[in-house]
Amino acid sequence: MMLPIGVSVISQFRNSDRFARNLMLGIAYAASIGGMATLIGTPPNIILAGVIKESLKIDLSFSSWMVFATPFSLLLLLICWWYLSRGLEKKKDESFTFNPEPLERISVAEKRVLVVFCFVAFLWITRTFIWNQFIPELDDTIIAMFGGLLLFIIPAPNNEKLLDWKTARKLPWDVLLLFGGGLAIAKGFSKTDLTSWLAGHFAQIHLAPVII
Repeated sequence: MMLPIGVSVISQFRNSDRFARNLMLGIAYAASIGGMATLIGTPPNIILAGVIKESLKIDLSFSSWMVFATPFSLLLLLICWWYLSRGLEKKKDESFTFNPEPLERISVAEKRVLVVFCFVAFLWITRTFIWNQFIPELDDTIIAMFGGLLLFIIPAPNNEKLLDWKTARKLPWDVLLLFGGGLAIAKGFSKTDLTSWLAGHFAQIHLAPVII
């Protein structure tokens, strides 16, 4: 999502290969740094939350994850900024030429999507200490599905919906199926006692060197 925006920004600058390089690196680093900041930042976070809930019966909420991970993310963000900004020191023979183009205003449909996103994020953050008091069964998955349904229901100015199935089919379903399949296999291992069987065999080598 950010790559086309970065390319567009780079196109506004001339004679600045260093700026282009650092901006592309910044996008790559930001994917990892931002991915750890929230529970939905990257799929492994959600998988961890599911495993903890299944095996330890602990509900890892959106807000509790942020309390733990967001400070680390901010620290890494500062380190990344310092690292990349050092590479942006202008050489004597390097000149910056900025040719800005007028940006389009945010559309009505985009504003409505933004409202839905903020509403869902608000429910995620406040679920454990506000909404679970009234709806104990409410979890982050239900909130996410509710937000997705809202996009299929709320109309756009062109008499269509904010989201249609033609667009939804472009989502990375292969990645979702990959992670979901992994969870299903792990569940199968647990239900058939295959994990206990494997663990019992690995217990036989507890006297072997650690590297083995």
